[in-house]
Order: sequence, then structure tokens, then C-alpha cells
Amino acid sequence: MAEFAKAGSNGSVGQDSSSASVSATPATNGQPLLDDGYPGDLEIPIRYIKGMEGDMAEARRRWVETLKWRKSYKVDTMLDEPQLHFDAIKKYYPHYVSKRAKNGCLVYYEIPGETDLKKLRENGVDIDQLIRHYIYITEFIWRRLDTGEESKLLSIMDLRGVSLAQFAGEVREYMVRAAKLIGAHYPERSFKIFVLNAPWWFNMVWKVLSPLMHANTRAKVVVCGATYMDKLSELIDIESIPQDIGGRDANYGLKSDEEVALKEHVYKVLADSNLYQAPTV
Repeated sequence: MAEFAKAGSNGSVGQDSSSASVSATPATNGQPLLDDGYPGDLEIPIRYIKGMEGDMAEARRRWVETLKWRKSYKVDTMLDEPQLHFDAIKKYYPHYVSKRAKNGCLVYYEIPGETDLKKLRENGVDIDQLIRHYIYITEFIWRRLDTGEESKLLSIMDLRGVSLAQFAGEVREYMVRAAKLIGAHYPERSFKIFVLNAPWWFNMVWKVLSPLMHANTRAKVVVCGATYMDKLSELIDIESIPQDIGGRDANYGLKSDEEVALKEHVYKVLADSNLYQAPTV
């Protein structure tokens, strides 16, 4: 059940826990529109209010920006879009959702060192398409895998094998753009962000990325070197941590239940549209 708060004309805030879907189209209900194009009693997700520490004016501004972005970017219908490069992106940009943390959060893994931008380009994938794919999987997480309005994600970024040169050009552009979008339109969705195998130069990258994050999100980042299992196993059961990073789960990556569900959805939309993906090269 989604939780929203509504600011009345007198500035008071009332809770509404009825189920409500995100919509970029304002429902006026006879209410006059304000200068931002939305009615004065616009319902605001609790996440935005908490993220703005109770500042209703700022929460409304941020929510209106998100609604407008969702409309212009066609986010509400994104999960119905045929994903023509899905397999290529999954192969050359390793990322996946697998299992849950001890507190019930879904866990998302990303391995930047194994991303191959040259191969992605050969398969017709540019940075704009990669960004749209990132939003697509984010929407799948929150609209299909875990629909709780205040649910959060535990993110694991494994930097093993990453060179400083890889964080230049398009890789840097992608990370900056993705961080901006998540920070602007998915507030209070992060439980913790673990950076594993951080190299000596990570502080330079962090200086670029950290200003793009809300202070609350920055405080959730845990940077680790090659020794991290003690900290990680406090949050994720060892049986649910992928073998690839030191745990005991052999059913991780694209074999996880969450990734199987995502692929089944992608393939169903393609079949329903009488489309197919080109062979991955």
C-alpha cells in the first residue's frame, strides 16, 4: 500500500495510506492549479517528505519535478516497452538483483570493471540507451519485485579489476547521469551502498559522485578495500552472498529468481509485440 501525505490549503499535513499509483497527470478534483501546474492538495509520497526532512514546500517541488520527468521520459509506460538490446546490455554491463538482506531489502550488485562499452556500441547500445535501461530495471524493482512505498535497496558495487582509465569519458558520464537521476527521482530508496575492492584512486571518483547525492545518501556509503566480508555478512546472510564475492550462493547473477523474473517479463513484452532481439555479438 502506497503512503502519501497531502498538504491542505492551511498547510497542514494529512496521511493517506490508500493504494495509489504514480501518475504524471494531475488529478484536479475541481482544485485550481498552482504555478507548478498541479493542484494545491497534490498528494506527496512520504519518501519525499522524509527525504526533505519534513519541508513540505521542498518535498512538493521535488515531487512535481519527478512527475514532469516521468511524463517527458515516458517512465509510467516504460515496462511495456520492447527491450531490443536487453541481452547485450546484461552481457556487457554486469549488474543484477539477487536475494534479500537480513532486513528484507532487495540486494543489487554491479561490477563496473567488467563493463565493455566497445562491445555495447557494437551491439547498438549508446549511453542514452544504457541510462534508459538503468531506469527500466529501477522501475521493475519498485513496481514488480518490491512495491512497498518505503522499501529500500542494498547496493553492492564491486570495483575489482577497475582501472582509473575506465572512469574517464563515457563511463564517468554514465555514472554521473545515473547518480543524478536516482538522486533526483528516487529519494529514500537506498538502505546502504557498499563499495568493495575500492582502489587507491577511488577518492578522486568519490569527489565527483558524492556532491550529486543527498547528504542522507552519502552517509549510507560504506567504502571497503579487499577485506569486506565481516561487514557485508552483518547485513546479508552468508548463504545469500554470491560466491563471486566470497559468499556461498551459487544461484546468483542472471540465475537469481529476481533476474529470471525480469528476463521473463522482457521476453513476454517482446513476444506480445512480435519483436525479437538481434543476436548479441
